[in-house]
Amino acid sequence: MRNSAVKIAKYTYLDTTDIHYGKQISSLLQPTRKKPFKKIIRVNILFLLGVAAIFCILAKFYTSEVDRFVDKLISKTVISELNIRGNIQVGKEEIINALDLSLPLEISDINALHIKEELLKNPLIKDVEVKINLPNMLILLVTERQPSALWFDQKQFHLIDEEGFIVKACVEFQEEENKYIIAVGINSNHQLKNLLEELKGYSISKKLFAVQLISNRRWNILLKNGLIVKLPENNVKEALVALDLILENYNPSKPFNIIDLRLAPGKVYAIF
Repeated sequence: MRNSAVKIAKYTYLDTTDIHYGKQISSLLQPTRKKPFKKIIRVNILFLLGVAAIFCILAKFYTSEVDRFVDKLISKTVISELNIRGNIQVGKEEIINALDLSLPLEISDINALHIKEELLKNPLIKDVEVKINLPNMLILLVTERQPSALWFDQKQFHLIDEEGFIVKACVEFQEEENKYIIAVGINSNHQLKNLLEELKGYSISKKLFAVQLISNRRWNILLKNGLIVKLPENNVKEALVALDLILENYNPSKPFNIIDLRLAPGKVYAIF
């Protein structure tokens, strides 16, 4: 019994101790409650959005203020000088008269699109760039069309540029003084550029006198020595290679009048 009592007492003592320290241990072992992670992220995002909103409002405010200042400054600008560049064939007075400009002029009265449209009515002018050089200068950068060929429209000769636009209409043709290739036929003025691109790199390109567009499909070419070359509608490159071989072996003592390449590269005809 004594042993049992001891055991019970011991058990009771130990149990009481365990309970006493158990509370302390359990309180230490119990995990501390952390702030929810999602809540922290949400707070940070809201803060950043608030900062961004304030920044946007301030930026918009200052931008509008700057715009007002610039508009006010420009509205008071007066253009008193005109600088025209790039014009050779078209005189300065002709340009001024076409625009009906009277300086000084308030900058708000200058319409760049209107200036460009009016000047492009002149066939010699290809493009116009309008610039304003503060404090008081209007600059017109003019690109003129350059004559590159003569076009015969079955009635008259016209000087045309590389794109086929008429630079000068109804010119007098003088063979001795002519330095341009002659294009003959309807629409040949607009097709000439493509033909010249195809002829680049071949010996014939340096011997051209005149070209004739046939039925808007193919070309006849007249060389400076009087030889006529009839190009095909298709396979033009193959025909030009064959033509180069013929011209390399051409004997002026036995001249022929026509080289017919319409069936090239299969067949080539030389007509004496």
